[in-house]
Amino acid sequence: MVADGKKVIIVTGANSGIGLEAAKGLCELGHDVIVSVRDDTKGEATVKAVKEAVPNANVMYITMELTDPLTIRDFVAKFKATGKKLNILVNNAGMFKEYRSKERFTARNDPALEVTMIANCMGPFLLTQLLLEDLKATATAEVPSRIVNVSSMVTTRATKAGPFSLDDLMLEQPGMYQSGVHSYRNSKLAMNLWANELAKKLEGSNVIINSLCPGFIPSTALGRDTTSNSIMA
Repeated sequence: MVADGKKVIIVTGANSGIGLEAAKGLCELGHDVIVSVRDDTKGEATVKAVKEAVPNANVMYITMELTDPLTIRDFVAKFKATGKKLNILVNNAGMFKEYRSKERFTARNDPALEVTMIANCMGPFLLTQLLLEDLKATATAEVPSRIVNVSSMVTTRATKAGPFSLDDLMLEQPGMYQSGVHSYRNSKLAMNLWANELAKKLEGSNVIINSLCPGFIPSTALGRDTTSNSIMA
């Protein structure tokens, strides 16, 4: 049960960068934090790092790969099995592939699935939909439940990244894919669009969804798959 203002919060992609620091900060405030990571090794390391910073932290991990819907559903099932009542979902996990490359990276060896769009938008979309009723169940007018999407200023600043089309979100059509920054920009723009649409549908539910840009923070390791020091270069 959540009492004395303490909340149950899921933070995705919490093994490094913004997600890890968010998990530490939320635990320091006394909240009950569940972090998503890709594997047990990262999960154990993340819990250890949080508890080293906050010795009395109430934190646990559940594995999930946002490019794989089966692991997303498994994550949700395991979360529900804990009996915890969800108050906040932070969609923080993100991917940025080699941005100067003309190689189009795909998910699960499927040419119809552009990996950055799947990881940054479609995965979080499915996770949010699967947890929506849980968030509604704890929401009140006095204390709303929240969905926080970590987006990017690249959606407005990288104007020369390449085209965006709702008819070709996976950039399959010849000449559509330009670079990693193109697919990243499109994935975050698509995320913003569904967040805006979901906000309309959530009116009156006491569930609030917000999108935010944390700014360019090199230490997040978001650009670990690139050779550039700046995604805006």
